[in-house]
Amino acid sequence: MYCSITFKGRKDPQDPKMVKLEMIFYKTGYTRIPRVVSITGAYKCWNNETQSFESASSEYLKKNQLLLELKEKYMSVAERWEKDGRNFSVLQWADCFKPKEEEKAKQESKVLTVLQLINARIEYFENHEKFKNGKLVKSVGTAGMYKQLRTSLSTFTQKQYNKDLSRFYFTDITQKFLLEYIVYLERRGIENGNRAGLRQLLRIFRALVNYAKDELHMYGANPIIFEAAAEKMAWGQFESKAVNPNIIRRMEFMDRSLFSEQEQLCLDLFLFSFYSGGMANVDVVNLTWDMINEKEGMIVYERTKFPKLAKPLLIDRPVFSGVISVVIVLMGVIAMKALPVEQYPDIAPPTINVWATYPGANAETVQKAVIVPLEEAINGVEDMTYMTSTASNTGDASINIYFKQGANADMAAVNVQNRVNGVLSQLPAEATKTGVTTEKQQNAELLTFALYSPDNRFDQTFLNNYVKINVEPRLKRIGGVGKAQLFGSNYSMRLWLRPDKMAQYGLIPDDISSVLAKQNIEAATGSFGANHPTANEYTMKYRGRLSTAEEFGELVVKSLPGGNVLRLKDVADVELGDEFYNYSTEVNGHPAAMMLINQKAGSNASSTINEIHEVLDEIERDLPEGAEFVVLTDTNKFLYASINSVIRTLIEAILLVIVVVYVFLQDIKSTLIPTVSIFVSIIGTFAVMSLIGFSINLLTLFALVLAIGTVVDDAIVVVEAVQAKFDEGYQSPVLAADDAMKGVSSAILTSTIIFMAVFIPVAMMGGTSGAFYAQFGITMAVAVGISAINAFTLSPALCALFLKPYIDEHGNTKNNFAARFRKAFNAVFDRLSRRYVRGVLYIIHRRWLLWGTIAASFGLLVLLVNITKTGLIPQEDTGTVMVSMNTKPGSSMAQTNKVMARINSRLDSIPEIEYSGAVGGFSFSGSGPSQAMYFMTLKDWDQRKDEGQSVDDVIGKIYAATADVPDATMFAMSPPMIAGYGMGNGFELYLQDKTGGDVTAFKKEADRFVEALSRRPEIGEVYSSFAADYPQYWVDIDAAKCEQSGISPADVLSTLSGYYTGSYVSDFNRFSKLYHVTMQAPAEYRINTESLNRMYVRTSDGSMAPLGQFVRLTKTNGPSDLTRFNLFNAIAINGSPASGYSSGQVIKAIGETAREVLPATCSYEFGGLSREESKTTNNAALIFILCMVLIYLILCALYESVFIPFAVLLSVPCGLMGSFLFAWLFGLENNIYMQTGLIMIIGLLAKTAILLTEYAGKRRTEGMTLAQAAYSAAKVRLRPILMTVLSMVFGLVPLMMAHGVGANGSRSLATGVIGGMIVGTLALLFLVPSLFIVFQWLQERTMRKRDKTEPQEWRWSMNEDFE
Repeated sequence: MYCSITFKGRKDPQDPKMVKLEMIFYKTGYTRIPRVVSITGAYKCWNNETQSFESASSEYLKKNQLLLELKEKYMSVAERWEKDGRNFSVLQWADCFKPKEEEKAKQESKVLTVLQLINARIEYFENHEKFKNGKLVKSVGTAGMYKQLRTSLSTFTQKQYNKDLSRFYFTDITQKFLLEYIVYLERRGIENGNRAGLRQLLRIFRALVNYAKDELHMYGANPIIFEAAAEKMAWGQFESKAVNPNIIRRMEFMDRSLFSEQEQLCLDLFLFSFYSGGMANVDVVNLTWDMINEKEGMIVYERTKFPKLAKPLLIDRPVFSGVISVVIVLMGVIAMKALPVEQYPDIAPPTINVWATYPGANAETVQKAVIVPLEEAINGVEDMTYMTSTASNTGDASINIYFKQGANADMAAVNVQNRVNGVLSQLPAEATKTGVTTEKQQNAELLTFALYSPDNRFDQTFLNNYVKINVEPRLKRIGGVGKAQLFGSNYSMRLWLRPDKMAQYGLIPDDISSVLAKQNIEAATGSFGANHPTANEYTMKYRGRLSTAEEFGELVVKSLPGGNVLRLKDVADVELGDEFYNYSTEVNGHPAAMMLINQKAGSNASSTINEIHEVLDEIERDLPEGAEFVVLTDTNKFLYASINSVIRTLIEAILLVIVVVYVFLQDIKSTLIPTVSIFVSIIGTFAVMSLIGFSINLLTLFALVLAIGTVVDDAIVVVEAVQAKFDEGYQSPVLAADDAMKGVSSAILTSTIIFMAVFIPVAMMGGTSGAFYAQFGITMAVAVGISAINAFTLSPALCALFLKPYIDEHGNTKNNFAARFRKAFNAVFDRLSRRYVRGVLYIIHRRWLLWGTIAASFGLLVLLVNITKTGLIPQEDTGTVMVSMNTKPGSSMAQTNKVMARINSRLDSIPEIEYSGAVGGFSFSGSGPSQAMYFMTLKDWDQRKDEGQSVDDVIGKIYAATADVPDATMFAMSPPMIAGYGMGNGFELYLQDKTGGDVTAFKKEADRFVEALSRRPEIGEVYSSFAADYPQYWVDIDAAKCEQSGISPADVLSTLSGYYTGSYVSDFNRFSKLYHVTMQAPAEYRINTESLNRMYVRTSDGSMAPLGQFVRLTKTNGPSDLTRFNLFNAIAINGSPASGYSSGQVIKAIGETAREVLPATCSYEFGGLSREESKTTNNAALIFILCMVLIYLILCALYESVFIPFAVLLSVPCGLMGSFLFAWLFGLENNIYMQTGLIMIIGLLAKTAILLTEYAGKRRTEGMTLAQAAYSAAKVRLRPILMTVLSMVFGLVPLMMAHGVGANGSRSLATGVIGGMIVGTLALLFLVPSLFIVFQWLQERTMRKRDKTEPQEWRWSMNEDFE
């Protein structure tokens, strides 16, 4: 129960000797509700602690009983409601026993007749007071109109329905009733000669029905019926004619000597009435001389009808405006501390990995027996896009299933697991015994570290298991760690079976497996004395599973003649070793245990890495002497370096923007207001980012850098408009701010809506590019939205509070540095403005130049789009290099280690490499003894500032240093910028064999394709590790000889597997963990084919026959690894672009080469980032089109015109052309960073163009000609447009000039935006005035029937007076 009742008593205010009891109802999560209890008594007898009267009298005992019954009465209701699952409030509970009569009366109060409500409204208005002409008066007029309605309706209902109005409810007021009432009123109007009363009665009748519907929620009240009478209620149309100002001016300066005194008085009264026509009568009466400002030509007064001056927004409430901004900033600061920090958001598509192992099987067997059944079952799982699989000669099977962007990874894992479970019965027993695992692939890599022995004191087995036992469990308990992967194996109890000894005693491997199954077991043995009344109880403990090599050696294998027994140590060497010997890890040539840690989705990467370092530091204090940790890769290094670089750029951008604003406004206070807007908008954005689940990453930080020049825009427009009012002669900052906001509010709102709207389509796009656009665009849109809120609240309030006119009331200008600087700047700006206006007029009079410029811009845009390099994400110097190495086919692990030692000595000669970690037996393309992989940590960026020390240069040095190492094929690359898209940053594709034919023939086609790709100039390195010439043997069993010996081929294969494979046969516990027992013949017994003659199988008569007697071997060649892509055999091909070429050009070159080289039986598909990039080309064009269409539709709705929006939109392609022009000139590629900038340019240029068209439209409605409206808009809006554009450009200069960490992305983003803003703004300033004239003329021509005017001809002469 979550409900309780408490009785509380206090002195009765009416009689202090008596107690007033309250029953307090309480329910968890609700406010307490008190209810007064009618039971009372002496105050001194009441005890609040016991909640009862403390008296032995029968009267008080009875009262206590009544209180208990009352409490139980209510508690029983609560218990019943709780049991029924009813969701009730405390108020419902406290009022559950309210009298039915009261509830009935409450319901009846909601049902009034029409007459009752009319009477109630009459009574209300007769007593209602309001301000009128400066006095409080009764609303007698409104009451009188309701009385007329009552009389009219009473007469109508009596005549029409022969019923009294008191019998009509609102359900009776239907459309039929209303239409009949209108006919009745019209007849009465004709008869009485008064038709105006019809409109008045219908309007008051509608007000009555609206009140019944909206305020009383009365059933049946339906105001919609009055839509049929809209024309009857409309006021008449009046056509107002403006007085010619010239006539008024002539009247002011008439020679008054020609008129009599009476005529002069009439003239003055007319002029006074003309100038005070907008004032209320009471305000005219109360005018005084001090309200007339002759200098400004204004009457300044406080309206009497509304005692406070009617100022829009919060100009008169600066404290409240400030509170709003402070709250926004505080929320942002709190969110900053809680937001996760990461390099990029987790935007890679969800990936599920299915892993299995078939010990001893080769790649082809693994593929047929394990991978094919699993793939067939998994294929088509919900939201799957594609899958790849790899089978290796080590017996490993790995399947990666990729899902759509945004799919639920947990649900995907469950769906895949369900498919896998359904096919487990089809897999070999050896594969299911070791387990088939399904897990989410954690994409983001956090850190790679190694525990190594610099003095070679410890071997790899010890180091691997030390990490597994002492380090891995603690790291997995860190909240942000998603996966900790050790490149090595666990301890295993190795049973090295000696075939000669086994044959001597007539044993085969299956006998040893049987012994382990019978003796190495756990068992429950019960206890002595249980349940006996006198005996002590003793629990029996079976020793259970063995744990040491000595214990395993003592296992009894069989009994021997003479009472002796054969033990396991007599036929096998038992030791604690590795489960697998497939991997070899080292750091700088020393044995090591290497671990890779992945981030859990949604966690804070930075804090997680810091926690990992803290744990490693703590563990390092207890490490055995001769072992130490080394961090090979650390995402925090690049993350912190990148974020610090962006933050530094952010500060530089803010300072540059402040300088630009000060130069234009020439006033510290005026500059302070946009500066405040920057901080409020930027910091407040973090709060919204936290709400929508964004993180602090490079994308959102770049968005905030770009937002600096945008969020200052609205504040600049406000401040500049106020300054313009001061220039017009305003002396009151409040009035200046008031009038300024009236002029710019609609432009700010419209432009903000437009700018935010361009990011709506991008937020809805799917895939990786859509995630990029959404993170970047929504962050910027939020910042701009907050800046608009700031522009409507804090900015005008600060203007009214701090700004002062430059010229005082006496016309004197202040003489200080700011004034002198202002004078000099304005002189220069005025000359620039005049030249600009002449340029505008030049284009206005030359239409061919207008359309020619637009056509040329479109043509150049198309050309530049086609010749600009394309890419997805610019590659950065992350300080890490990864190298995949293959030795010649057939190399053993020992031979590969020797090659790795030679490579290590070469890598030591490269000074930029700080640490080099190597993993033998594993590479990009698969696993096997002839493969290896290196993780190289480069020195800090500050130590690699010189020419030739970048990550690309280091990769070149690696190729040069290892070029002469025999039997080694190297492929080096830096890691991908987005985790989860493959291992490296180059391209990744899969060549598919659609026919499922011979692997050797498929390999030849792949070699031809790789050779053709290597000849393309766009491709630097191209690499395929697939080889079909690994030396292998076909194994055939002579079934006839088997039959003759009384054994089956399965017996032969089982014995062969037991000696050669390394079978998992049992388990043991040690170090508080469970490990495997592995059985195999020692390496010296398995050197060559002759070893088959030294291993024996038991025949039916108990004799031992060599395996070579039943096994035939045929030498052949085959692949080390087999890959499949979407159920087809495939060969993986990796590579990287040549210097000076982009990934987009490489993708195009691959497509061209494939069409020329590949036969019809082969096709290819991209994987990883290359797959995403190949799909995003069309997305970008679609996004731009959607943005333009959305802007057009919004402008159509705002301007109520289908033509005027083109005046805004036709200037946008010029800006896009400028972006591509700058990208082409600076050799940059068209990637996601640039495309996000292009989307922003569309919004920014549209936003800026609106400032012109909005102002020009207002001037046109005020009576100016089209040319005058366009010219005046261009002249007045030049300063704010230049301020906003230059603020944006200068704010991005630090990004454009960036170098070092993250410089490529910074330059791609900033260069395109700066080019687009410069070119686009120039086009906008000179073209939009002319475009406005064209499309406003078309608009007026189209709408001339509505406006009853002919459009102005827009071919004018240069002599027209534009002033």
